[in-house]
Amino acid sequence: MEPEVRVLRLAGGFGRARCLLAVASWLPCVALGLALSSELLLTALPAHHCGSDPARARSTCLPLSYPESVPRAGSDGARPCSRGWYYAQPAADLLRSPVTQRNLVCEDGWKVPLEQVDHLLGWLLGCVLLGLGCDWFGRRAVFVGSLVLATGLGVGEALVASFPALLTLRLLRGGALAGASLALYVARLELCDPPNRLAFSMGAGLFSVVGTLLLPSLALLAQDWQLLQGLSALATGLLLLFWGFPAVFPESPCWLLATGQPARARTILWHFAKASGVDPEDSTEEESSLAMGNGLAREKRDLGARGRRTVVIPSLVPHYVPWSTELDVLCAGHPQPRHHSVLELRHTHVTWKNALILGFSS
Repeated sequence: MEPEVRVLRLAGGFGRARCLLAVASWLPCVALGLALSSELLLTALPAHHCGSDPARARSTCLPLSYPESVPRAGSDGARPCSRGWYYAQPAADLLRSPVTQRNLVCEDGWKVPLEQVDHLLGWLLGCVLLGLGCDWFGRRAVFVGSLVLATGLGVGEALVASFPALLTLRLLRGGALAGASLALYVARLELCDPPNRLAFSMGAGLFSVVGTLLLPSLALLAQDWQLLQGLSALATGLLLLFWGFPAVFPESPCWLLATGQPARARTILWHFAKASGVDPEDSTEEESSLAMGNGLAREKRDLGARGRRTVVIPSLVPHYVPWSTELDVLCAGHPQPRHHSVLELRHTHVTWKNALILGFSS
């Protein structure tokens, strides 16, 4: 049994408080799923033709050129569109989108896949950089910080006036949303016992699908992409009013133990134990024997270290070992936390193998 899992079980296990918190972590997935799935609606290409071509030629980009003032079926060439474009409405339930607002068709059609790749690149960078930040600064700090960034950047997208600025904001907001999703996912895994992690992860995935299914209804209600972006930013902002409080979304005790912060971990575990109806200063006989058995093994290991570490001998404590004492012993036996760089992934064979598989399948 992992030491962190043992301490969590001594502090009440996967009781009522941790279970409710894990279920509540599904709710932000609705807003995150709504924001992350908006790409298809914003870049949808409606049927279009040049506004100066009443005959609607076969080419949607080059209208026919007529030798007479009255249009007729025959033509002697084609000319560039000079009177704007006519779009079939609505496009993906939106009367106005970035494509129709900036005429991203024909000679400017390359800007649409550029915006899509830009959003995907932001997502990938957010997973890498903010995933690294989860280990450096904590799950809660990255989650709340990412929500703040996503809200501000979403408002900026709704008010943006140029296409280069839109690309920049889409890149940054994609990274912020990826960081929030990743931090919430890791915190949920560390909150649940190993047997329950798959079920709660599937529940979070279903709530993300709910957010994706709500997006067309919001688009039909808003009918304007800027208003839709404003509603998406409002949804992430509302998460801060509830999930911004440490009592609602505390830091992961596993991360605190792994980074040598037993005082903060003890406070959170005490809250979990009391909320689950468990006396934090008591433990069952089975848990006590488990803790004492692991303490004896740790005593032998520490004695072999020639006194370089203070040893807590289980025989000198009462017949049961409370979780707080076990927490102290656990932190005393842990080495200093180590931080890793993203560049170390180059030396991981699994990374290269998965990259090769994904590249071939793509």
